[in-house]
Amino acid sequence: MPLYPFTVDELTLFNQIWRGEIVLERAKVWRFEFACHYGNYPRPGILVGTRHQEMVAKSAADVSATR
Repeated sequence: MPLYPFTVDELTLFNQIWRGEIVLERAKVWRFEFACHYGNYPRPGILVGTRHQEMVAKSAADVSATR
């Protein structure tokens, strides 16, 4: 298992530099951060709406360019 070494070098908060290691293990299931995942539900609709607006604007520009 991979070890993640880290060093805390913040002498304004601590009296000395210290080091540690954390074992990182690959998760067996997909995990979401609640705060980010919760807000992503409307994203497909937002993207589809934006693409529609872009197509309408392009169509309008094409029509005015042919006049």
